[in-house]
Amino acid sequence: MDPITYKILHVIGALFLFAGIGGLLGIGENRGQINKLVSIFSGIGLLLLLVAGMGLQAKLVQAWPLWLILKLVIWVVMIVIFVLAKKEKVAPKMAVWISLVLGAVVAWLCLAKPFIS
Repeated sequence: MDPITYKILHVIGALFLFAGIGGLLGIGENRGQINKLVSIFSGIGLLLLLVAGMGLQAKLVQAWPLWLILKLVIWVVMIVIFVLAKKEKVAPKMAVWISLVLGAVVAWLCLAKPFIS
């Protein structure tokens, strides 16, 4: 597959993930329906992010740079925050704000690719 296709799928995955995280704010009266939709969107997003990201990395045949490892760690942290918010251990608004900040850091890591000499 063409690298640009992987990049497009990767961005679509990020959109799905953030739509799911944003859906946390809607949890309230229709908790069951919204909770299911939030889980579906987040799951699709995470799957697309992982498959497209790993596919692109394999296509480019590079060693795993530090920025990529940090990006994966941040995604894992975001998953944990999402799960904690769904279990009401973290306030949904706080989870959304933390996710937005971490998402911005991930975007910077992808675009700036720091730590490469």
